[in-house]
Amino acid sequence: MRKLKSFISHISLRFVGLFFAAFLGGMSAQMLMTFTPAWAETIWESYFSIRDPSTNNFGIQAFAQNGGTALKFLDKNGTERIQIGTYGPGPDQGNPLLALSDDKGKIRALLRLEGKYQSPTLVLKDSDSKVRFIVGLENELGEEPYMTTYDSSGQQTIRFNKLK
Repeated sequence: MRKLKSFISHISLRFVGLFFAAFLGGMSAQMLMTFTPAWAETIWESYFSIRDPSTNNFGIQAFAQNGGTALKFLDKNGTERIQIGTYGPGPDQGNPLLALSDDKGKIRALLRLEGKYQSPTLVLKDSDSKVRFIVGLENELGEEPYMTTYDSSGQQTIRFNKLK
Protein backbone atom coordinates (compact mmCIF):
# COMPACT_ATOMS: atom_id res chain seq x y z
CA MET A 1 0.00 0.00 0.00
CA ARG A 2 2.88 2.26 0.84
CA LYS A 3 4.42 1.60 -2.56
CA LEU A 4 1.12 2.46 -4.25
CA LYS A 5 0.92 5.82 -2.42
CA SER A 6 4.50 6.55 -3.35
CA PHE A 7 3.80 5.63 -6.99
CA ILE A 8 0.65 7.84 -7.10
CA SER A 9 2.55 10.70 -5.46
CA HIS A 10 5.38 10.32 -7.98
CA ILE A 11 2.93 10.29 -10.94
CA SER A 12 1.06 13.31 -9.53
CA LEU A 13 4.28 15.30 -9.20
CA ARG A 14 5.26 14.45 -12.77
CA PHE A 15 1.80 15.47 -14.02
CA VAL A 16 1.97 18.80 -12.14
CA GLY A 17 5.51 19.36 -13.46
CA LEU A 18 4.46 18.60 -17.04
CA PHE A 19 1.41 20.84 -16.73
CA PHE A 20 3.54 23.69 -15.34
CA ALA A 21 6.17 23.27 -18.11
CA ALA A 22 3.48 23.24 -20.80
CA PHE A 23 1.90 26.36 -19.30
CA LEU A 24 5.23 28.22 -19.22
CA GLY A 25 6.05 27.05 -22.75
CA GLY A 26 2.75 28.35 -24.07
CA MET A 27 3.23 31.72 -22.37
CA SER A 28 6.80 31.99 -23.67
CA ALA A 29 5.74 31.16 -27.22
CA GLN A 30 2.96 33.71 -27.08
CA MET A 31 5.29 36.44 -25.81
CA LEU A 32 7.98 35.66 -28.38
CA MET A 33 5.71 35.34 -31.39
CA THR A 34 3.24 38.13 -30.73
CA PHE A 35 4.01 41.36 -32.55
CA THR A 36 3.50 44.67 -30.84
CA PRO A 37 0.45 46.11 -32.58
CA ALA A 38 0.81 49.44 -34.31
CA TRP A 39 -1.83 52.06 -33.69
CA ALA A 40 -3.65 54.17 -36.23
CA GLU A 41 -4.26 57.85 -35.77
CA THR A 42 -6.74 59.89 -37.77
CA ILE A 43 -5.19 63.21 -38.69
CA TRP A 44 -8.00 64.48 -40.92
CA GLU A 45 -10.72 62.84 -42.94
CA SER A 46 -8.70 62.14 -46.08
CA TYR A 47 -5.50 60.95 -44.34
CA PHE A 48 -4.46 58.32 -41.84
CA SER A 49 -1.19 56.93 -40.55
CA ILE A 50 0.06 53.89 -38.71
CA ARG A 51 3.03 54.30 -36.39
CA ASP A 52 5.43 51.85 -34.84
CA PRO A 53 4.89 52.40 -31.11
CA SER A 54 8.45 51.38 -30.23
CA THR A 55 10.05 54.10 -32.40
CA ASN A 56 7.07 56.46 -32.89
CA ASN A 57 7.95 56.58 -36.61
CA PHE A 58 5.29 56.37 -39.25
CA GLY A 59 5.14 52.95 -40.87
CA ILE A 60 2.33 53.54 -43.32
CA GLN A 61 0.64 56.73 -44.47
CA ALA A 62 -2.46 56.81 -46.63
CA PHE A 63 -4.37 59.69 -48.12
CA ALA A 64 -6.98 60.57 -50.69
CA GLN A 65 -7.35 64.10 -51.98
CA ASN A 66 -8.09 65.97 -55.21
CA GLY A 67 -8.94 62.73 -57.00
CA GLY A 68 -5.62 61.03 -56.21
CA THR A 69 -4.79 58.40 -53.61
CA ALA A 70 -1.58 57.07 -52.12
CA LEU A 71 -0.43 54.40 -49.73
CA LYS A 72 3.14 55.11 -48.60
CA PHE A 73 5.41 52.68 -46.78
CA LEU A 74 8.21 54.22 -44.71
CA ASP A 75 11.39 52.65 -43.38
CA LYS A 76 12.58 52.68 -39.76
CA ASN A 77 13.92 56.24 -40.22
CA GLY A 78 10.61 57.58 -41.52
CA THR A 79 11.82 57.81 -45.14
CA GLU A 80 9.30 57.00 -47.85
CA ARG A 81 10.44 53.85 -49.68
CA ILE A 82 7.35 52.57 -51.54
CA GLN A 83 4.33 54.46 -52.84
CA ILE A 84 1.28 52.85 -54.40
CA GLY A 85 -1.49 55.08 -55.61
CA THR A 86 -3.31 56.92 -58.34
CA TYR A 87 -2.49 60.27 -59.91
CA GLY A 88 -4.40 63.37 -58.85
CA PRO A 89 -5.46 66.28 -61.10
CA GLY A 90 -3.90 66.41 -64.55
CA PRO A 91 -3.82 64.35 -67.71
CA ASP A 92 -3.07 61.11 -65.84
CA GLN A 93 -5.71 61.57 -63.11
CA GLY A 94 -6.85 58.23 -61.78
CA ASN A 95 -4.06 56.24 -63.46
CA PRO A 96 -2.19 53.88 -61.10
CA LEU A 97 1.47 54.12 -60.10
CA LEU A 98 4.07 52.21 -58.08
CA ALA A 99 7.17 54.15 -57.01
CA LEU A 100 10.30 52.75 -55.32
CA SER A 101 12.57 55.21 -53.52
CA ASP A 102 16.13 55.03 -52.22
CA ASP A 103 17.13 55.57 -48.58
CA LYS A 104 17.11 59.35 -49.16
CA GLY A 105 13.47 59.26 -50.32
CA LYS A 106 14.26 59.94 -54.00
CA ILE A 107 12.17 57.98 -56.50
CA ARG A 108 14.48 55.63 -58.44
CA ALA A 109 11.93 53.41 -60.22
CA LEU A 110 8.41 54.28 -61.33
CA LEU A 111 5.91 51.88 -62.88
CA ARG A 112 2.77 53.55 -64.12
CA LEU A 113 -0.05 53.57 -66.62
CA GLU A 114 0.28 56.71 -68.68
CA GLY A 115 -2.03 58.92 -70.69
CA LYS A 116 -5.58 58.47 -71.85
CA TYR A 117 -4.74 55.07 -73.37
CA GLN A 118 -3.18 53.90 -70.07
CA SER A 119 0.05 52.69 -71.63
CA PRO A 120 2.29 50.72 -69.23
CA THR A 121 5.55 52.57 -68.64
CA LEU A 122 8.65 51.90 -66.52
CA VAL A 123 10.89 54.88 -65.70
CA LEU A 124 14.32 54.43 -64.06
CA LYS A 125 16.20 57.39 -62.53
CA ASP A 126 19.78 57.85 -61.37
CA SER A 127 20.85 58.99 -57.89
CA ASP A 128 20.46 62.65 -59.00
CA SER A 129 16.79 61.97 -59.90
CA LYS A 130 17.50 62.33 -63.63
CA VAL A 131 15.51 60.05 -65.91
CA ARG A 132 17.94 57.61 -67.54
CA PHE A 133 15.76 54.82 -68.98
CA ILE A 134 12.14 54.54 -70.12
CA VAL A 135 10.49 51.44 -71.53
CA GLY A 136 6.85 50.84 -72.25
CA LEU A 137 4.13 50.27 -74.76
CA GLU A 138 3.11 53.17 -76.97
CA ASN A 139 -0.64 53.07 -77.04
CA GLU A 140 -1.82 55.98 -79.20
CA LEU A 141 -1.46 54.17 -82.52
CA GLY A 142 -1.04 50.61 -81.29
CA GLU A 143 0.67 48.75 -78.49
CA GLU A 144 4.17 48.82 -79.93
CA PRO A 145 7.08 48.63 -77.48
CA TYR A 146 9.51 51.51 -77.14
CA MET A 147 12.69 52.17 -75.21
CA THR A 148 14.44 55.47 -74.63
CA THR A 149 17.71 56.10 -72.81
CA TYR A 150 19.33 59.31 -71.60
CA ASP A 151 23.05 59.80 -71.08
CA SER A 152 24.51 61.72 -68.11
CA SER A 153 24.16 65.04 -69.97
CA GLY A 154 20.45 64.41 -70.66
CA GLN A 155 20.87 63.54 -74.35
CA GLN A 156 17.97 61.33 -75.42
CA THR A 157 18.44 58.23 -77.58
CA ILE A 158 15.44 56.36 -78.87
CA ARG A 159 16.58 52.73 -78.91
CA PHE A 160 13.54 51.33 -80.68
CA ASN A 161 10.10 52.57 -81.54
CA LYS A 162 8.31 51.46 -84.69
CA LEU A 163 5.92 54.41 -84.47
CA LYS A 164 8.50 57.20 -84.84
